[in-house]
Amino acid sequence: PRRRTAVWVTTFPKCGTTFMEQIVLLLLNGGDADLLTNHNQNDYDPTTGRGKVWAEQRVRVTPDTASATAPIGDPSRKKKSPPMSTADFASMPAPRVLKTHAPRQMFLDVQPFSPPPAAATGRPDPLAAGTKVIYVSRSAADACVSAYYHAANPHRLGFPFDAWAYLWLVGGLFEHGRWSDHVAGWRAEAARSPEQVLWVRYEDLKADPAREVRRVADFVGVEADAALVERVVVGSGFESMRARAGPMAGFY
Repeated sequence: PRRRTAVWVTTFPKCGTTFMEQIVLLLLNGGDADLLTNHNQNDYDPTTGRGKVWAEQRVRVTPDTASATAPIGDPSRKKKSPPMSTADFASMPAPRVLKTHAPRQMFLDVQPFSPPPAAATGRPDPLAAGTKVIYVSRSAADACVSAYYHAANPHRLGFPFDAWAYLWLVGGLFEHGRWSDHVAGWRAEAARSPEQVLWVRYEDLKADPAREVRRVADFVGVEADAALVERVVVGSGFESMRARAGPMAGFY
């Protein structure tokens, strides 16, 4: 199900996904970090209607999928989010905040060409009308090193870094392919559709968070005065998120 108010946080893995999710959710919730569930990476909680959904991971299209009714804060829940039916997904209050690591050619929220082209053009179907995508890029070197220390912790497993770096560069570690192809595909889309794709650099988020928060606020249609920007900057800061996340690590 599509809605004109869907906001997608889109990244290659370890490029600031949770950082941007926190910024967007804070902007949509008045900058009140107490309304969010950092301890569970801000996964969507149906009892409050807040949080983000990793669509490819959580939504199930089979008709027998059970509704996800257990609240995120319930201590009986495991860390992994329960599956969500398409009906649950459709009933999420607007605006839906969605996460994806999909490369541009595999992005779900598109409007297929009608009629379909007679020959393959190499261009993916255009983004659905009203869809908003915030793409966060990060230095390849930093993304590679971050994944080495946090993705299944290959460092502690004794995986040699030179082997890791080679596999990372050629796209042999993630189903999302190569970092370079991922960035190039979304960069081209940002050039085609600047009203639908906001390009944010992780390095800029760290260097001048207030400026970048204002850019995100403008893009998602939130009127952000100086006080709200400050609350979002503080609430999305590393120390604030770490304190609220408890044992969770590696969320940036």
